[in-house]
Amino acid sequence: MKYLSLLISLSVSILCVGQVDIIGQIQPLLQPNTINQAEEKINEFLKHDSLNVDALMLKGNVIFSKYGFNAPSIMIIGSIDESIFETAIGSLGENKIVPDEATANDITKYYLKAVSIDKTREDIQFGICYIYSISLMTDKLINYLPILKEHVKEQKNLPFTMSDYAINLIMRNRFEDGMKVYLKIADLFPDNGSIMSDIAGQYKLHGDLDKAKYYIEKALKRKDNDDMTYANSFAINNDMENYPDALKALKTKSEMNKNKDYLLYQALLQFRDGKDFKTTLNEFLKSGSKDDDNIQLATKMLASSYTVDALDTLGKIGMLDAYKMLLYQYFVARFPNEFNPSFNYGDLLNYHQLYSRAIKVFKAMPKDKLDKEHLEGVNFDYAYALYMNRNFDEANKLWETMLSSSNFYYKSASAYFLGKYYLNKNQKEKAIGYFKMVSDKPSESKYANFCNYLVKK
Repeated sequence: MKYLSLLISLSVSILCVGQVDIIGQIQPLLQPNTINQAEEKINEFLKHDSLNVDALMLKGNVIFSKYGFNAPSIMIIGSIDESIFETAIGSLGENKIVPDEATANDITKYYLKAVSIDKTREDIQFGICYIYSISLMTDKLINYLPILKEHVKEQKNLPFTMSDYAINLIMRNRFEDGMKVYLKIADLFPDNGSIMSDIAGQYKLHGDLDKAKYYIEKALKRKDNDDMTYANSFAINNDMENYPDALKALKTKSEMNKNKDYLLYQALLQFRDGKDFKTTLNEFLKSGSKDDDNIQLATKMLASSYTVDALDTLGKIGMLDAYKMLLYQYFVARFPNEFNPSFNYGDLLNYHQLYSRAIKVFKAMPKDKLDKEHLEGVNFDYAYALYMNRNFDEANKLWETMLSSSNFYYKSASAYFLGKYYLNKNQKEKAIGYFKMVSDKPSESKYANFCNYLVKK
């Protein structure tokens, strides 16, 4: 079973009771058809030696295994991917083992007894934190982290190992609890800027740029920052349109990596603002950059005529989204009546959860000359931006227009978002009416699959 890969990788060192190999006998029995046999054997071992550390560890493992075999994984519906950018059918949520508090306490009772006997057993110390994290026992986890730090010899990578526990909570739809754990880790390692940068990155992924900015600034004031800290600072500041700070972060990252790749971003800012950018591009090309995509972009920009068609050529080059944003801004400003620049820019803003800016772009787009296919594409992205920005009345008007679309993906998404809106308003009968419009075709789109699940629920 999949969950077995999550079992704590506790030490396989051999301690014996009466010359009997405990681990060698018990570990192979941690299977569905032999778990009861494993339980009987470990109970017998503990009768003869109740203070044997490996036996106590294995007793906890047996309880965990037995729970996993007999209890279904919990579907974390809160982690459902409503994004219009992920189209995979079947993404209802994630199956995660979430032991109840009684089970978790039963497991950790044996682990805690084991480490009270031998505090050097780092594997069991890690196991205690793992069980607390997957059981959503945030307070106990936070209180145990200092104990874990005290007993782990190798401290360099410990904050990042600890961050896995925060991720366990986030993946189980406990974002705020996960962030509490992250902040505790940051307190335990006050010189570590990288862990604070990870906190900023999590807030960016969560769509909270203000908190992302706050924590990336705190990260930059710490020591031990790696180039990822400056990459996060660059991405966050670019999304917030704090371009001088973004350029500063990218320049520092380039200095750390001994290159001048920041010059390309600097040139794009100059290009967008109508300033001399070719001098900077030539300096970038002479710098000996190793990034083939960046070299290709700089070369084509120097040769471009900057008609609206040039965007199609430039946009096909692999580049950072931050670079694309600047290109789109240039072309939207100069070709406001053209479809591609505005649609691509709005779509990219949506992807980065910059919904209020995306709304402005879609609202300003001239739509009177669009054919039905292009108009539906715009309205689909526009409605999603409105929905995510909580402009529900405006979003619903657009969703309603697409319920009769020949594009089943658009139709099913519209039925889903309209149904969710009324479900959240406790108008269940009306919600089910929308879900049933597409719920009979769950294999044709992820939204139809969501609707099918919610009708049955």
